[in-house]
Amino acid sequence: MKQSAYERARDQAIADEVGASWVRSPLMCAAAGCPLPWSVSGERGKACSAHYWAPPHEWPRITQRILDAIADRDRYAAAGRAASVPVTSEMRKAAVAALHAYVDDRHGDPRAWARELQRRHEAGERLRPDKVQAYRGVLRLDV
Repeated sequence: MKQSAYERARDQAIADEVGASWVRSPLMCAAAGCPLPWSVSGERGKACSAHYWAPPHEWPRITQRILDAIADRDRYAAAGRAASVPVTSEMRKAAVAALHAYVDDRHGDPRAWARELQRRHEAGERLRPDKVQAYRGVLRLDV
């Protein structure tokens, strides 16, 4: 028989005992049913920040929203994510080549953006004054 330090029943019993004491622990938020530990301590006592700054009559609604958010997070995690496509070296090479082509096109004329704004402005398009000032400054049209 294989020996292991892990015994499911024993470990689950310990976890249940610790979990039960944690829920009732003084480290938890004072609002009934709130699963969060307290993070604010003051005149109103110890509570999580969501409850501490809200009036007590709104605590049940806030607790329910917290529980719903935790359930949504757990549901999303349980649904899993779509399997990713493994990236091959050919895919990497193609992506790098596309990036180099884009950068080379942009570096061919570093003032292309200014020429494009000038073309649009001269075609009658209304541009903001700061854009006009920028392209005119780059193309040195104010000189």
